[in-house]
Amino acid sequence: MKICHPNRDCGLTPATRVWMDNLASKHPLTKLEMNVGYPSPPPPALFSCETLIDLQLTLYGVCLNIPDEVNLPNMKHLSLHGAYFSNSEEFRALMNGCRALEVLKLEEFHCSKGGMEMRIDLPELKVFRFNSKNEFVYVSLSANKLEVLEFRGMFFRVPDGCFFPEMKAVVCLEIDQWVGSYLRHKLQNNLRQYGGRMNNIVRALRETRTLSFNEWCTEYLTTIADTLELPYFRNLKQLEISLWSIEGHMYIVLYLIKRSPFLESLKLQTYETFREDILIRPTKRRVSVATKSRNGNSGSLKAH
Repeated sequence: MKICHPNRDCGLTPATRVWMDNLASKHPLTKLEMNVGYPSPPPPALFSCETLIDLQLTLYGVCLNIPDEVNLPNMKHLSLHGAYFSNSEEFRALMNGCRALEVLKLEEFHCSKGGMEMRIDLPELKVFRFNSKNEFVYVSLSANKLEVLEFRGMFFRVPDGCFFPEMKAVVCLEIDQWVGSYLRHKLQNNLRQYGGRMNNIVRALRETRTLSFNEWCTEYLTTIADTLELPYFRNLKQLEISLWSIEGHMYIVLYLIKRSPFLESLKLQTYETFREDILIRPTKRRVSVATKSRNGNSGSLKAH
């Protein structure tokens, strides 16, 4: 079922809200797509609809008002776009009530300026897609069955020792950063914390077949280049890296190539830098790397 409320300046009528609440509480819904504008949050009964398998909410900054107890035991697919969470406890309650979740898509999150920690620890999660440049959202991910990862945001981490043994594709890993904040930590000689977090992430992805990450991810690894010890990526076939045209970034690229014995495709996107911190413009360059096949024959790695 699909419900759309196109007028963002006018909320739902009381009768409509009652109808939606009855729909969620008294009907065996399995799939629901709601496009709800301010100031009309989804009905509370929606979060205890035990038959629901697929839920897609587009909310335009509407507060979800998650109840203390969420009961969605059959939920497999959850997509939230433009949702507002007032605190971390609300998000934790939602995740605790969706333990069978396999696909989680989160886009354009909103939260209070006090910040919000999103801890995602789902035993059945296979696909995680996150896209939000909100600087107050901190994402922590642990999922043993994860196969596909796509992340575009400001803060991402995996717990120490976390590993994704079923990982097949890292579609995109873009961890952005405010330049001013990064330079401030650089002056305080406090950059290795970035490298430590990035090291944990890359180690957890060692079974992936494709890997793509942006220039900030490359930069973070340079902060611990002297102690970097990544595992071999024996399943990695395609590698795409963005980097700045400075020596430290090229070192990371070469390091990853050496750790990927069966790499078949390499794509590098280099950026000129200003004062080694602010990128100016992208410049595409060809790269050719010698490789060795499984049978020991020499060959060449295709690059773009």
